[in-house]
Amino acid sequence: WLQNTKVVEDVIIIIDPDCAFIEPYTVPVEEGQPVSTKGYYNFRDENSIEMQIARYYCRGVCDHFDPVAVPVVIHRKDLERLAPLWLHYTREIRRDRSGAHKWPIEWNDNRFTTNRIEWVAEMF
Repeated sequence: WLQNTKVVEDVIIIIDPDCAFIEPYTVPVEEGQPVSTKGYYNFRDENSIEMQIARYYCRGVCDHFDPVAVPVVIHRKDLERLAPLWLHYTREIRRDRSGAHKWPIEWNDNRFTTNRIEWVAEMF
């Protein structure tokens, strides 16, 4: 969408299809300072499924993980920088459904986590 459309707005709100606003949503953001809802999952437990997934795909590049949820309010320039990485990691996670890098069963089984990776790939 960002690659094929001339976006002129400076602020973009990322939502899920099941989001609804019952009053105007006015959250000011500046470049480099996006705002989001805090996700219900967390990265405090070093052995949690979420932490295992984040560490596996981040491969040492990241040293901090924030539980982010929609809506996300972000400056267009930040999203232009972030979107290619977001797409790359989402595709990588989904690709690993099978093959040599297949996920451990715990990552996609409700007995171990409510955040089944096939359902939340784009959240990581």
